[in-house]
Amino acid sequence: MRILSRFFLFIFLGSSLLKPFEAGAVAFRDVNQNHKHHQAIIALADRNLVKGYSDGSFRPEQIINRAEALKILVEANFSISDIARALDDHRAKNHSYVNMPDVKMTDWFSPHVEIAFRQGFARGYPNNTFRATNPINFAEGLKMILGAYDYDFEVNDVDF
Repeated sequence: MRILSRFFLFIFLGSSLLKPFEAGAVAFRDVNQNHKHHQAIIALADRNLVKGYSDGSFRPEQIINRAEALKILVEANFSISDIARALDDHRAKNHSYVNMPDVKMTDWFSPHVEIAFRQGFARGYPNNTFRATNPINFAEGLKMILGAYDYDFEVNDVDF
């Protein structure tokens, strides 16, 4: 199974977001200016699309999971207020989970899953699970990316 690294996802997203820039105040202890993806990582961090980890690291060579990938895609395409309001209907109905039973209302990624589900670029697996902590493979990542950017493609009934 091919796995998407942070590099692939960020470079693909970055291609639509990057413009010439000067690095801002964002710094990660494991991404120095000589890192091959320094410019893309810092540009996405400057736009608050990636934040790194609480220990000050970014871990650019680490495999990205489904929840992390979806968070980046949703935050690149939707406003903070859209994300903040994403669970309002579920809260009003006192739901304990969001669309799929393995996505609890209290999960940090639940508003991102709700938006992606509603917009149709993340539907989960045939057994109605999302599997947030699973590494995202190439096909899943590509389907989410193309769906998030409304790229029209001919795929019928593909679950991811």
